Amino acid sequence: MISGNLALVDKESMEARETLAIAKTLVITTDNDYNRAGELLRGIKTISRQIEEHYDPHIKRAYEQHKALVSDKKANLKPLEEAEAILKPKMADYHEEQERIRQEEQRRLAEEARKAEEIRCLEEAALLEQQGEVAFADHLIKEVLTAPAPLITLPKSAKADGISIKSVWSYEVVNEALIPREYLSIDHSKIGKIVTAMKAQTRIPGIKVIEQKQVSARRW
Repeated sequence: MISGNLALVDKESMEARETLAIAKTLVITTDNDYNRAGELLRGIKTISRQIEEHYDPHIKRAYEQHKALVSDKKANLKPLEEAEAILKPKMADYHEEQERIRQEEQRRLAEEARKAEEIRCLEEAALLEQQGEVAFADHLIKEVLTAPAPLITLPKSAKADGISIKSVWSYEVVNEALIPREYLSIDHSKIGKIVTAMKAQTRIPGIKVIEQKQVSARRW
């Protein structure tokens, strides 16, 4: 426990537990019960203030130390974060360019392979025609002319140890009016301000105004 007036803290802690026990068992059926509940509420405020006065100075000192440590941490991390922010786009650009080159080379090799296969089949078809196999030659020519380019797969660019690259998808709104309703969210903050100001006079389609009573108590 934090150093300080331990006896006072123990007394307040005991009073807090006793107050909770009474609150759980108290049934309000008469004016006297109602007044008793009011006394308990005011007592809660007094005990709460005493506990706060004991702990708040310690919490404040810890918070100030926390802020100082966080500030030092940020100051030491800042140059590393800046360096990371510089290196990552450079690596992503290089990776993207190498991937573009790889895919371009794949397409070039696939087209070369397709043309080579086309020449081979045309030569074979010409030989078949010479042998009188005209129908078979025509079928072979049609087949080679409609065949897709062969699939060529080249190894991807080399990876740096401990580094991975993935695609991260995002979006931007180009026409808000076209966005379907299911992708829109209600502005609860704006509605709440209107309800607070207008109260029962609020008139917003689709909104039901709810009034709830809240009890507050002053300290002794």
